[in-house]
Amino acid sequence: MPLTSCSSDDDNGGQDPIIGKWKMVKSITEHFEGENKTSENEKDLNEYYEEFEFKNDNSVVNTEYYPSSEDPQDKDVFHGTYVMEGNELVITYKYENEDDDVYEYTYSVSGNKLILVSSQEYGEQRKDVSTDTFEKQ
Repeated sequence: MPLTSCSSDDDNGGQDPIIGKWKMVKSITEHFEGENKTSENEKDLNEYYEEFEFKNDNSVVNTEYYPSSEDPQDKDVFHGTYVMEGNELVITYKYENEDDDVYEYTYSVSGNKLILVSSQEYGEQRKDVSTDTFEKQ
């Protein structure tokens, strides 16, 4: 079923709401043993944060910043593609002579907030769940 907007101030012009530039404003990682949460860590955004720019052609630019490094302009830039299906977002970064990096997220967009949730499993019992919140720039 197609979605329509009745609002006259729809500022994304019918585009998918993920299109645009997003800056990380919060990042929390929860650590689990089985079903039990063992700890939670919030990333210090003065040490590290990310920006994503999602484009109409399904390309994405991910910039990782390290403001506390010796060079405050220190950053890594990655170019890739993205695919969305339902609330799933898959980002693929291709490298020459190396394996692709593929990241899978559950995502939601509400107003100017983008939330990306990812999970990393370590064996059968341990896993980390990261929830990253971004604001549209």
